[in-house]
Amino acid sequence: DASSLFDTLRTMSMVALLVRERLSGDSWRLINKIPREFKRRRQSGRVDLAEVAEQLNRVITDLAAFSGLAMESMTRTLGWRFLDMGRRIERSYQIASILHSFLDMRDTSPAAPSDGTLSADAVSDMLEAILESADSLITYRSRYLNNLQVGPVLDLLITDESNPRSLGFQFDALSRHVRALPTPNLRALPGAEVRVVTRILARIRCLHSGDLVYLVPPCSTSVVGKLLDDLIRKLPKLSELIAGRYILHADSRDTDRASATSKKNRLITTSETAQSELDGIMQTSIQSSLAEDLHVPTAEEIGLTNLENGID
Repeated sequence: DASSLFDTLRTMSMVALLVRERLSGDSWRLINKIPREFKRRRQSGRVDLAEVAEQLNRVITDLAAFSGLAMESMTRTLGWRFLDMGRRIERSYQIASILHSFLDMRDTSPAAPSDGTLSADAVSDMLEAILESADSLITYRSRYLNNLQVGPVLDLLITDESNPRSLGFQFDALSRHVRALPTPNLRALPGAEVRVVTRILARIRCLHSGDLVYLVPPCSTSVVGKLLDDLIRKLPKLSELIAGRYILHADSRDTDRASATSKKNRLITTSETAQSELDGIMQTSIQSSLAEDLHVPTAEEIGLTNLENGID
């Protein structure tokens, strides 16, 4: 199953193998250890929930250790920035999805009475589970003791930039990363990824306390609900936008370079068509020069613009 935890960990191991020479011995041992444990479990064919829970705890510990090694050992180059941007986008998506599901459950839960609201105990249990999954339960109780309420939970997980698990913290870090990325042709205007991240960060910072506390059903149509819904839709597109601008276009350059080499060989070996092909190349060169002078957008730029429009 491509969406399973085992497949994700196996893919992580395969990607790490491609950059083996850049990983320390401790990092490589951790990455190589986790999929082997899952493989032994799959081969045994036995399912014991207690053992599975124990194994998941070990996986969490190993992944936390690898994350700590990456943060403390990697030089702060572009590779580290892309790694951390991926972490921030993925964590933002997870938090937004959990909170959005909570708001939907408040509106549509079959356990709700006729007035459409859940009991205080049910809401408290869900809030505790949300805080536990976001590793923020201790932080919440250090501030508000045991009184679990929707408004403070949303404040802690959305707007509180001092909480490393909040949406505000993720987009503040993303904003710094995208502004530090290299800009082609010394452009004066910020790139599409900078505008998208800045716009979302501004929406988070402009949330009022009333937007977090007074959530009248249906919650999905509230300011917070619309923000979470936008994040779920736009975060995958933001990832594609960054990859398309800084990573995936390398393949197209290699393709263009190979195509140019092939054309040059045909010009040398095929004397009958050499002159016509040379004329075609000259015409293409002139057109490219004119397009550059007139700032005509390339196909890649058009594709990125369409992707940016899709995010907007």
